[in-house]
Amino acid sequence: MADELNLNADETVVDRIGKVGYGGFLSFNNDLVLTNQNVILVKKGLFGDVQDVVKFPLSSLRVVSRRCNSAQCAAACGRECGF
Repeated sequence: MADELNLNADETVVDRIGKVGYGGFLSFNNDLVLTNQNVILVKKGLFGDVQDVVKFPLSSLRVVSRRCNSAQCAAACGRECGF
C-alpha cells in the first residue's frame, strides 16, 4: 500500500480506514489514509485494484465549525450537541 501512496520522505501514515464510499453506487471499497501531511483517498475498482490516488494537503483543509453537529459526535467528544 505504501508504494501506491507515493509518500514524501518525511511523511508518515497516522491512520487508515477502509470501506469508504466515494463516487457512486456500490463504491464502498475505497481507502482513506491520514498522514502527517495529507488526507489521501485511494480509489479502488470492483475487485480491489487501485484506480487512482487523490491527495488533499492538510494545509488546504479548513475547520468549518468546532461544535458537535450530531448526537453521535457529541457522544464521541463528550460535549453537548451545538443545536
